[in-house]
Amino acid sequence: MSFFECEFPRKIAFFDTTGGMTGGPSWSTIVNSGFSGFEQRNRNWASSRASYQLDLVMQPVSVYATVLNFFEVVGGKADAFRFFDATDFQFSGQGMSPAVGDGVNKVFQLQKTYASGSGAVGRSYIRTISKPIMSKLTPGGAALTDFSGVQLADTVVAYLNLVKQSAGAFTVDATTGLVTFVTAPGVGVVPTADAQFHVPVRFDSDSWPAQVQPSPVANADVAGGSSTPGGSALVSVTGISLIEVRISPGQSQG
Repeated sequence: MSFFECEFPRKIAFFDTTGGMTGGPSWSTIVNSGFSGFEQRNRNWASSRASYQLDLVMQPVSVYATVLNFFEVVGGKADAFRFFDATDFQFSGQGMSPAVGDGVNKVFQLQKTYASGSGAVGRSYIRTISKPIMSKLTPGGAALTDFSGVQLADTVVAYLNLVKQSAGAFTVDATTGLVTFVTAPGVGVVPTADAQFHVPVRFDSDSWPAQVQPSPVANADVAGGSSTPGGSALVSVTGISLIEVRISPGQSQG
């Protein structure tokens, strides 16, 4: 088992020409209901876990082959990879962990905070970001690319007490989400960041149920009013399930 540090075809995941993406975060909660109607709820997970479903609908073999190649190289369920969730992929001005500098520590973990309400009734949920989008996997290391080998852009911008830091003042490990400052932030200094990120996922099936149909020719059958089969194939694969893999803070895979 390993982690494939490559972005799943974003066009397949996002554009509705291929069926589009459905899905998002989920939780695990057991609800015990008494005869009175009162409930006791047990929250099993400390953090949410995303799941997605993709459908390829009547696509040319060239489009189908892109996803098939990806499925084959990761070995179905075996290896996890990077997925771009178009509904939740960025943050701005978010804190890191640790929340403040101590004058010694140089390494901080990227995080995203979800908040609702304010004051005494406000709540927040902190999500560890382990796969930020950068041009390099590690400082000076191999390029981070999409499925076709196109190098991605650097998206992480770091701040100390709201002051933007130069590119040379910090480095980012895109495999773990760890930000390392050249000089340790001083005591009480607050590090924050802007970033885009991937969700680490795997296929949730080892099988690949493709359906092939002939494409219609351009001209309809005048006598019957229907199209006749053409020579090229159109392929559909429904229910391509992806599930987020949990990665411990500071680690590269899970």
